[in-house]
Amino acid sequence: MWFTYLYSSLIPLGAFFSTIGLTLYYWVDKYNLLRRSSVNSNIAGELSIQAIKLLDFTLICKPVGEILFDCQIRDSYHWSSFLMLSMGVVYLFLPIDTFLEYFHPEKFNN
Repeated sequence: MWFTYLYSSLIPLGAFFSTIGLTLYYWVDKYNLLRRSSVNSNIAGELSIQAIKLLDFTLICKPVGEILFDCQIRDSYHWSSFLMLSMGVVYLFLPIDTFLEYFHPEKFNN
């Protein structure tokens, strides 16, 4: 998925086909997990949290891809790419857990 967002400014249909592919992949995996497999042990919660945190890096991959391809192919830059990159970096460094705890203290104090 990261590479899809990296190349999305060069190949716009790639994001569409990637979405279709991920949807099909989801349903095939869901069928396999629910009907054909069994798990003897649980996956650690830390792995899930790390995977969710890595998803946030797509906010940086797309603008970086746009900046790289604009530089190499078009010899110009779009200000919106730098704006999206700065917003992605700010989002990654915000203490999201602190904000969630502030707005929903009853869920975190149990």
